[in-house]
Amino acid sequence: MKFHNRSSLTVQSNAFSPGPDAGECVLAGRSFARSMYVAPRQLGTLPRLSRRKSGATGAPLCSSARSDQQKYLSQTCFGAAHLAYTSSADPVGLRSLDVTILQAFAKGLTHSRPNLRVIWQYINAARSKPAPGPASIAADGTSKPEVANHYSTPAEYSRTATATDIFQCFRLLLGRHPNPEEWPGHSSRVGEDLENVVRSFLTSREFAARGLLDETYRAAVEVTNLPGFSLIVSKEDLATGHHVLHGHPFDPGVAAVLRRYVKPGMSVVDIGANIGCLTMLLASLVGPTGRVLAVEPNPENVKLLEASRRLNGFDQVIVLPVAAGRDTGVLALNVSFSNGMTGELPGNVAGVLGSRPVPCFALDLVLPKDRSVDVVKLDAEGAEFNALIGMTSTIDRDRPVIVSEFSPTTMPGISHCSGPDYLGFLIAKGYQLGVVERDGSERVFGDDIAGVMTAYSRSGIDHIDILARPMTVRGGSRGVL
Repeated sequence: MKFHNRSSLTVQSNAFSPGPDAGECVLAGRSFARSMYVAPRQLGTLPRLSRRKSGATGAPLCSSARSDQQKYLSQTCFGAAHLAYTSSADPVGLRSLDVTILQAFAKGLTHSRPNLRVIWQYINAARSKPAPGPASIAADGTSKPEVANHYSTPAEYSRTATATDIFQCFRLLLGRHPNPEEWPGHSSRVGEDLENVVRSFLTSREFAARGLLDETYRAAVEVTNLPGFSLIVSKEDLATGHHVLHGHPFDPGVAAVLRRYVKPGMSVVDIGANIGCLTMLLASLVGPTGRVLAVEPNPENVKLLEASRRLNGFDQVIVLPVAAGRDTGVLALNVSFSNGMTGELPGNVAGVLGSRPVPCFALDLVLPKDRSVDVVKLDAEGAEFNALIGMTSTIDRDRPVIVSEFSPTTMPGISHCSGPDYLGFLIAKGYQLGVVERDGSERVFGDDIAGVMTAYSRSGIDHIDILARPMTVRGGSRGVL
């Protein structure tokens, strides 16, 4: 994303994902009470029922009634705890229940059904849950909860499935909450290998029927007019097009830097051109005597890029529908709307057949030798180092200004380098470093790698943009551009 603009039944962390709403809780509570032969107002007396053979009215509990009791047990207790501790409204008076009653209820149930231990953990966690944050007002006038700017990463990643993981698979992959009838079976997979659990949801007919992987976005496009050019965007592209249509500037800091450094007649390489927001800006800056090479591997983006190029009559733009990498070959493309990243193809035949392959070129083999490159813009979702390795000869020969996205958390998995390694590569090539602010201004760090890393850490977001200026220019003269 380039725009700077919970309560499941969590039992092993302090994050809460959406549980039943008030109405669902009331219905579940009444069903539970009927199966136990008690009235809803007697909910506080239920802990004893897990150790008794008769209900509150003295009527014996038959086997079918006990089955019904277990059938609704999990949903009701989770719903009661959720409503009592996370809802601002309490239409059925569940908040009046003392926490010790709910604790005793859950503790008693775990004796008869071990997989309900999660209830006990959930209620304990609920006691320490902070009060809900303030609400903000959405564009349509409705209130929406505040979203935390930071996420506390657990100390260790668990490869075994938890009840929360399984619940979220329903919510995120199937688009719904689990039904009471199916939850006991699915929740019994707690402790299994997490990948196997997720795979079972991804390969289900219900997930396939949602069509989430059928296309990145549809061809519902609009033309938006920006200063100096027009842009064709998809209304259903939630990553970029949606924001552009609503008047949000795309990478305003980078755009300001490009306006400062790019002049008429220059040659620019735009690596990771996306749908062309900055490509069209560059084309307007270099003019008809300049040249812009737009490198973009996502076929859906290429359609929009080429369409915008033709709409504007920008003959100075050449769209290259490939990925930029260290070597010439084939990579796997993974996309989320117009955003996407490339990586190595899977090592097995089945994985290759199920991938989305795209061609990859080392740009030294593509760029003309008779025309120098003045500016390079890089936004390759972690593949920036790979792209620069593939154009090392061009960098050494032409000494272009480099404007690059910098995401140290993404680079190791894509470019197999750390953030400091990437910065060190640029410094070794004779570049001084600066950090681009949102308004386009620059904080100069020179060769201070630690300073750039500190600026990234303090940004609080997943990436920053850096400006690398050559200490030597073409012809060998000294000085910073």
